[in-house]
Amino acid sequence: MCLSVGVAIACSVVLPLGADTPAQLNKLDEALAFLRTRNAQQFAVNTAKGIDEESYVSIGGIEQWVSIRGQDRANPVLLFLHGGPGDVTSHWTFAVFAAWEAHFTVVQWDQRGAGRTLRKSGRAVAPTMTLERMTQDGVELAEYLRKRLGKEKMLSLRIRSVRFSVCGWCGRDWTCSMCTWVRDRSPITAGTMRSRMTLS
Repeated sequence: MCLSVGVAIACSVVLPLGADTPAQLNKLDEALAFLRTRNAQQFAVNTAKGIDEESYVSIGGIEQWVSIRGQDRANPVLLFLHGGPGDVTSHWTFAVFAAWEAHFTVVQWDQRGAGRTLRKSGRAVAPTMTLERMTQDGVELAEYLRKRLGKEKMLSLRIRSVRFSVCGWCGRDWTCSMCTWVRDRSPITAGTMRSRMTLS
């Protein structure tokens, strides 16, 4: 069970609607602490060649949140691009990508205006949230990953609704445009792969 589902269950069991007493909030804190501990054990990277890093990286003049996870650093790098501005998925997709981490080094990035990057930078970055600027952020991230992981090529993956597709197959959405622009402007990201993967 992934963290978001666990949190929803914990909240519904521990907190009835409108509950806000200290005792009830303490129960919620205990339930969340339990879930965090369980998930840390269940999704730990325990191999000698593995990598499990989370940090802010200076990209495009602001600090942006990046996580890098995989069981073997020698595996290909897969850069995951979440949906458009404000739509971050890194808080729940670690559970989805856990099986993928045996075959890829999975990189998740809270883009400008989303998730922990937004928490750090605040709303002041709103005027800079253009496709051009965010594409350049992606190019800078790819260069950072090339140096950090020692890889000359990587795959990029985007989310569309509840289906994942390797960048190259696209509809007309934000992430597809950004994924394509990053791929075209960075010699590091791999060429188009026409494939579609469904979560199982």
